[in-house]
Amino acid sequence: MVARLKHLWSTRRVPFLVFFGSLAVALWFAANFVAEVIYWNDPRHKNQALEPWMTPRYVQHSYALRPKTVAEILGIDHPFPSRMRMSDIVATTGQSYDALTEELRAQAAIEKAERKARGDE
Repeated sequence: MVARLKHLWSTRRVPFLVFFGSLAVALWFAANFVAEVIYWNDPRHKNQALEPWMTPRYVQHSYALRPKTVAEILGIDHPFPSRMRMSDIVATTGQSYDALTEELRAQAAIEKAERKARGDE
């Protein structure tokens, strides 16, 4: 096996590098996918109360809401501005974390009921 790899390295260097480079990229994407699945299936990350460090995308995943719904509730544009945190949104809109959390939870319950009625969940 090692002798075969050495032979390929010496005779077919470019395809060898392309193959293993592609393999490395594919493994990175697979590991990233698995890590996200594990993270978001942990109940501690579902419907979390809002905190200053959270981004709109994190809130969207935590509450299982559509991006436009989150944007409407938070009073921001969609697609979400990069590097925007909940602390920035609260300072701009003047709403409290508790009020936004309750509104997000209420909307999440409505959307969950709609998905269940359609048979999506």
